[in-house]
Amino acid sequence: MKVDRSISEADLRDVGQLAAQSEDEGYSGLWTLEATRDPFIPLFLAAEHTRQIELATSIAVAFARNPMTVASVARDLQDFSGGRAT
Repeated sequence: MKVDRSISEADLRDVGQLAAQSEDEGYSGLWTLEATRDPFIPLFLAAEHTRQIELATSIAVAFARNPMTVASVARDLQDFSGGRAT
């Protein structure tokens, strides 16, 4: 069974530590949503501090951005995380 965790409300300064702790505790994935900040920034921080946990957005509003920008950021996250981005 996979169990995911939201990191949307975490302070950006704490995301790396929370991500590493989540991976150590056996969580399968980390999720962010576009509620209080850009959803991709915490995922980059999480990718930097983890090796296996899956990374995803539960919502990233594409209509508020240029579609090419969304594709570019998503590709960068996918490359940076070693293919763990959803």
